[in-house]
Amino acid sequence: MDYAHEIGYWESDVGYAEIFVYFGLIGLIALLIWFIGVLTVRIPSEYFFLKIYLIFIIISMICGGYWFENIVEMAIITYILVKLNSGYKADLIVLEIFRCKSRNIT
Repeated sequence: MDYAHEIGYWESDVGYAEIFVYFGLIGLIALLIWFIGVLTVRIPSEYFFLKIYLIFIIISMICGGYWFENIVEMAIITYILVKLNSGYKADLIVLEIFRCKSRNIT
C-alpha cells in the first residue's frame, strides 16, 4: 500500500506519527505499555544510565527521528533491563532465604 498517495501519510513521518501510520492506535497503546514496563522495571543503581538513555530516545522521538532506526538498540537495552530485573529478583530471593536460615541458626 502506498501510504503517501492513497491515505496522505508519508512513511517517513517522524516519531510516533510513524507508529500510528503503520500500526494505528493499537500500536501506540502497545508502545505506551512497553514504555511503562521498561521504565518501571527495578534494576541495580549502577545500570540506571540505561533508563536515562531510553528516556532520551522516548523524548527525542516526539518530534524527530525515524523510529525503526533505533529498534535494534532499543531491543538490546530492553533485553538487558529484563535480565537485570530477573537477576535482581533472584538476588532478593537468595538474600531472603539466607536471612531465614540465619534466623533459624541463632
